[in-house]
Order: sequence, then structure tokens, then C-alpha cells
Amino acid sequence: MGRYKRKTEGPSWSREALNEAVEAFRSGRMSGYAAASTFSIPRKTIMDHVTGRRGQKSLSLGRPPVFKYETEKMIAKCLHVMEKNGFGLTRTEFLDIVKGYVKQNDLKTPLNDGTPGKDWFSSFKKRYKL
Repeated sequence: MGRYKRKTEGPSWSREALNEAVEAFRSGRMSGYAAASTFSIPRKTIMDHVTGRRGQKSLSLGRPPVFKYETEKMIAKCLHVMEKNGFGLTRTEFLDIVKGYVKQNDLKTPLNDGTPGKDWFSSFKKRYKL
């Protein structure tokens, strides 16, 4: 388990509701105040999205992931196959494989020397139920 705990749960509204509120304002069907009360979204948030001051950058909260979703899914699938066939890996062996993958594919990552840390590893295991 990682050492970090999420402090926020994210917005109480959905992305679809925000898009509907922005569209309702842009089309002139509702004022900013009416859209805010109808969709239960702060008026400032709606206006920031209308004016382009703030866009929807990511589907998740927090930092962007180190690897693309497809890459992580492929690594997890390989690990599941290895595990099913009786080839377990230690954390160090796994991190060495990931480091080799980063170096071999010349990926740009925010990792120190291309090596993921203990927190990344524990979060990876949790995400893919390893």
C-alpha cells in the first residue's frame, strides 16, 4: 500500500453534467446562475470552461500516469501469465524489467533513472490485482 492518501474525492458532478451545463449556457437556454443551480455545479467552474480558462485535461485526479494505460495493461497481462505458470518475480526483479522496458523503448518518464519506486510498484499491484 502506498504511503499517500487522497485528500479529496473529486467533484460531486459528472463530466457529462458539466458538458451539459456549458452547452446550456452557450446555447442561451440558461444563464450561468440557472445552469449552476440546475446542474449543482459552481458557476465559476462552468464559466471557466465556457471561456476556456480551464479545460478538461485528464479523466483522473492527480498526476498524469507514468506509462500509458495500454502499456501498463500489457505489463500486467504478462505478469498474470507468468504468475499462472509459476514464475513469480520479486519487487526488485520486476522493477529491473520495467527499467529495461523504459530504456529499450526510449520512453520519457518522470522516474529517476527510469526506475519506478516502491510506491509506484505497490500502486501498480493494487491497480491490476497482482
